[in-house]
Amino acid sequence: MLVANGRTLEAAGPAPRQLQAQEAFLLWNNAGQTFHNLAKASESLSVKHVSRGLATSEIDGDGDLDFAIVDLDGGVRLFRNEMTGGNWVQLRLSNRDASDQLTSRGEHAVVTVHAGGRQFRRSLNSVFYLSQSSSTLHFGLGSVAVIDRVEVKWHGGETQEFGGITPRAVWLLCEGEPSAPSQPNQLLT
Repeated sequence: MLVANGRTLEAAGPAPRQLQAQEAFLLWNNAGQTFHNLAKASESLSVKHVSRGLATSEIDGDGDLDFAIVDLDGGVRLFRNEMTGGNWVQLRLSNRDASDQLTSRGEHAVVTVHAGGRQFRRSLNSVFYLSQSSSTLHFGLGSVAVIDRVEVKWHGGETQEFGGITPRAVWLLCEGEPSAPSQPNQLLT
């Protein structure tokens, strides 16, 4: 979990007063037992800033999430994720609107990937304060090599299952369509 911190409290000192800067948090989940802040190991993340926005996206076509942090009076910092990792799948959603037409995003849908006896769950809410993340959902699967099924609970309340989805690809899932496309979408670079 990544947190870009931006306090609104002023630092002590002469006028004009500045806001108190904070370092970001990059929290590693140790199997639900504890969290460890890995940001201190990164020179760029451990420097204190007054941050105002955070967005994630797959920007370089290598299958992992990269991110950008917007800082008050400091511009944008772009971070490429260079970790080598396991398997992943990315899902793009297209839901139906009131006139039964497919739209470009599946806002507020909840997606559960069932794989390797585990469940990986994400919801599509990509707009945040002063930033917008990619609408493509990213699931890190680790060593899991087979996806059993994908379940989507659409915003309208219907639940739909998709099979035949393989890791290391980007798939388009459309509300009301009987299955995922036979060929995965290519990663955007």
